Parts: sequence; C-alpha cells; structure tokens
Amino acid sequence: MRHACDLYQQIGAPHSEADAWNNLGLTLRSVHHYDEAITVHERARDLYQQIGDLHREAGAWSNLGLTLHEVRQMFEAMHAFQRAAVLYTQTQDDDRRNQVLQLLSSARDEYERPRREALARIIGTRS
Repeated sequence: MRHACDLYQQIGAPHSEADAWNNLGLTLRSVHHYDEAITVHERARDLYQQIGDLHREAGAWSNLGLTLHEVRQMFEAMHAFQRAAVLYTQTQDDDRRNQVLQLLSSARDEYERPRREALARIIGTRS
C-alpha cells in the first residue's frame, strides 16, 4: 500500500495519495502497529489540509484520534476529536460531528478517570 502512496505522489494525484495514506493508517491500526498508524494518519491529514478538503481532513483527524485512543494518549485523542468536530461542523456533516463528539466524551471520561478515582480514595480515607 505504501507503493500506491508513492505512485500517487509521483503522478501528482494528492487526493488519491491522501486517501491511500489514510487507508494505510486504518490497516496499520487494525494490526496494532499504532506508532506507524499515527504517523500515516498525520500525513493523510496534512495532505487533505494542503489541498483544502475539510471533510476528509476531519476524517483523518478522527482516525488519528481513534488510534491515539488505542494507545491511551487521551489528551492528544481529545484534541484530534475536537479538530474533527470543528471541521465536520464547517462541512455541515452533523451525523459525523455527533459521532466524533461521542468519541470525545469517551476520551474525556477516560482522561479524567484516574483523577476521579484518586479523589474518591482521598475522600474515602477521610470518612
């Protein structure tokens, strides 16, 4: 699949190149190669941004967020989901915006869970 990315770059087809990078990121995430998937999704995101495709850029942000979530980088995942939600709002895709907002809520809950648990332990020891 990297070969396809390179070929699209060589022939000057940035949409197809970005799509190929995005698909490669999905494949890498599915086989648990998360570090590579993060890098590849960032590349797809950057290409979509360069060509001004806000909707596909939002999808790349969302896929990046899902990958970051998998590796427990919740703060970064929340940022990615927030960017995706903003872009989906700009492109008037309410369904995907709502899906991403649910993912953001889940990541936020997981990000805040250790703090809530620590607070519960502190309060519990004082009772």
